[in-house]
Amino acid sequence: MKRFNFVCHGLMWLVEDGDSIQILIPDIKPHSFRQGQPIFGLGALTDLAPGEDWTLAGGITSSGKPLNSLICSRDALMLRKGAFDTVPSLARNRYVLPKPDRIRSFRAAEVGSGIFGSTQPSTAHEAPVVSHDVTCLSYLKVTAPVLIIGPSGPPISIDNPIAATWCLYAQPSVPENLSHDITPMNQLLRFKGTMTNPDFKLAIPTPSDKSHDLAKDIGLGKTHLMNLLELSTPTNSPETDRVGCHMAWVSEP
Repeated sequence: MKRFNFVCHGLMWLVEDGDSIQILIPDIKPHSFRQGQPIFGLGALTDLAPGEDWTLAGGITSSGKPLNSLICSRDALMLRKGAFDTVPSLARNRYVLPKPDRIRSFRAAEVGSGIFGSTQPSTAHEAPVVSHDVTCLSYLKVTAPVLIIGPSGPPISIDNPIAATWCLYAQPSVPENLSHDITPMNQLLRFKGTMTNPDFKLAIPTPSDKSHDLAKDIGLGKTHLMNLLELSTPTNSPETDRVGCHMAWVSEP
């Protein structure tokens, strides 16, 4: 197995932490929280119980690459870690991963200054132009089984190149056309030295490309979006809506 992909869908913070990335998932209703291997139809998604912490380990090692070399801050909301403390104890779930070799994002929505809410834009590296609700973290030159380690039971071992993709979902349980209350997302961050939370607006109320026809919105039809076919939602996983609930990053320094 030469490559392993870890795909994230939906609202979550991805926090740079030395050679690791901590994924903090807020408890937002009505959402489904699941994980598994739906892309290739090799396993049903399983529910993430509240409070479960998971780790990605085994035949992958940290690339050691800083996030700002893997993601352009114009293509995602990338916050300055020096401005915030994270509050992992308030996360519904937490995942810890080694830093990947590559990061790619899919299903974008154009965003404006409203993404900051009442929070100062200076807390980010710069104002993003687009935001995404799907991100793929890729690990290259994998030479041993990848392990998905949970709070109990034996680790899940992945050693099949056809199934070398794991998906983590935090998505609406039913399609919706209105913005979600993402207070739990903002509660996972606090301004340094205070007990106050930011006010980021990451339930983007503008069309997200996903697999929809955007010809009327931004001049892109379905045929232009065929490159997203690999991330089409199968029947056994949560359907997503056109609103888009987008992840964001907290990067060093």
